[in-house]
Amino acid sequence: MTAMAIQRKPGWWYPYIFVAAFMVVLAVNGVLIYSATSSFTGLETENHYEKGNNYNQDIALARRQDELGWQVEAKVDPVIDAALGTKRRVYIEASFKTRDGDPIDGLAVRALFIRPVQQGHDVSVPMTVKGKGLYVAETGLDFHGVWDLRVVAMGEKDSYQLAQRIQIP
Repeated sequence: MTAMAIQRKPGWWYPYIFVAAFMVVLAVNGVLIYSATSSFTGLETENHYEKGNNYNQDIALARRQDELGWQVEAKVDPVIDAALGTKRRVYIEASFKTRDGDPIDGLAVRALFIRPVQQGHDVSVPMTVKGKGLYVAETGLDFHGVWDLRVVAMGEKDSYQLAQRIQIP
């Protein structure tokens, strides 16, 4: 008697294709999970629910600010000093004028430098009045690059906030 060779059915390897495909999907998901958890900076909006609820109030405040008609300009210049090392010093100048172009003095003005990509490096500095609606300050920043500048002015009856994105060389 001769032994007959057992032949495999056609398509016997199909289940291995499914297993291999799932292994590829799991490997890719693992890489994406590792990338997501290791690169998260932790930067998030605090009290996001309350800020969302106050959105209409923020719009009303912006309209009120526009009705004031104040002309506000801010300028930031780097201070060149080799002794500072990696810390960047900047000089900020903000001018406040009424709708008619008259200078506004007597405001409590504060400049905030907010790092949009990293927590823990924001800087808040009070600005001193120089006269004729001009307010100045000098401060140090930890990094060069992109910063959000907010100049907040509080008067007896009115307040104003200027927000702009700046580049520190």
